[in-house]
Amino acid sequence: MVLLMLGTYSAQRVNYIVMVICVTPFILILFKFLGVSYLGAAEERFFDTLLGGVIAFMASYLLFPQWESEQLKKPMQAVLKANVRYIQLLLDSLSGRPLNLVDYKLARKDVYVTSANLSAAFDRMLSEPKHKQRNEKLIYEFVVLNHVLSANIATITSARLTDVPKAYAAPLLRPVKRALYTLTESLHKTNSITEKPNLEAVLPDVTTPATAPNDPSLLEQLNFIQQVSSDIGKIVERLEQPKHAGKKQVEAV
Repeated sequence: MVLLMLGTYSAQRVNYIVMVICVTPFILILFKFLGVSYLGAAEERFFDTLLGGVIAFMASYLLFPQWESEQLKKPMQAVLKANVRYIQLLLDSLSGRPLNLVDYKLARKDVYVTSANLSAAFDRMLSEPKHKQRNEKLIYEFVVLNHVLSANIATITSARLTDVPKAYAAPLLRPVKRALYTLTESLHKTNSITEKPNLEAVLPDVTTPATAPNDPSLLEQLNFIQQVSSDIGKIVERLEQPKHAGKKQVEAV
């Protein structure tokens, strides 16, 4: 029994299989020395496990249910807010303003942390009962599109950290402004704000004269960012649609 006990605790954090092989005969010999019958110990363990499972089931389903489908709104808002800040830095850099390295790193870190939290919350929702899951396909698309959006913003913004600040013409900035407006509008929808954000307030005019030539490849990337932002806005609108529909029915009554 002593040798098996040493093998159990020695392999506990090294080799799980060896630990299990040693712990079983160790416990059986220990029960034999204590005068406890094997059937009595197994019966007591079975009823204790059954009672604990029943208590846990009743507490989680009846008394204190916390379903992830009801808690996903906050991490979604955090992701939208982080991407709004991220794309604002992109707009500032394309408008000729110098890009601060610390601000860029903080914004990138915020995007990574909020995206990881949203992905973890989505995974927890998928592990819950099927009848408690809501809009799992739309939320999955939302998670993927936000990853695509942040990756494309990082590709463009990181390349401009070491470059001399250049101001691009208004046609090239227009897709970024539209993307920023769309994400801001989606953030307002998730905050249950019915008033539409003002385009002039969200997107102030850029008075810096253009000093950089037109870049067709960059314009194509920015148009893709605008398209992804538009898709995110459509998903948010579909997620909020049942809620707004219910409000309209109540007002009609």
